[in-house]
Amino acid sequence: MEKVAREEFVKGADGQLHENAGANPVFQPPPNRFRGQLYLLISERVASAGSMFAAMVRGNTNATIIGEETMGGYYGHTGHQSLTYSLPATGISVQFSCVDLRQQVPLRLSQPAGRGVLPDYAIGQSMADFLANRDSQLQFALALMARQRRAKP
Repeated sequence: MEKVAREEFVKGADGQLHENAGANPVFQPPPNRFRGQLYLLISERVASAGSMFAAMVRGNTNATIIGEETMGGYYGHTGHQSLTYSLPATGISVQFSCVDLRQQVPLRLSQPAGRGVLPDYAIGQSMADFLANRDSQLQFALALMARQRRAKP
């Protein structure tokens, strides 16, 4: 673990470890990128890189977010490298992530610290939807897009 930490992290001016550029490259969007309205579906099963992606979309675009609060946090979460600790007497192993990630996202008054990415439209799946194999978030998003298309002159 120490070898990985030395390879992937550098100590910043603030005394904290920061992921180095080689381990975390910056990608610029291509000139022909999509510029239309984004709709992002999220759920309580979105964590790790998925919640980081949702946070970046939430903080840096005008996307409409639909679904349920993500597991991973908007401002950051624990993830990245994992460690396994085995209890000596029982041999039971516990695995946990050891890096506290702070995401570079804008402060949002509607986004409390310590919470996952919050949707604009909180849409869950009911038992009836589940039993009918119906995706309630997707159905809501499609209906919302149709309403917005009809509302435009």
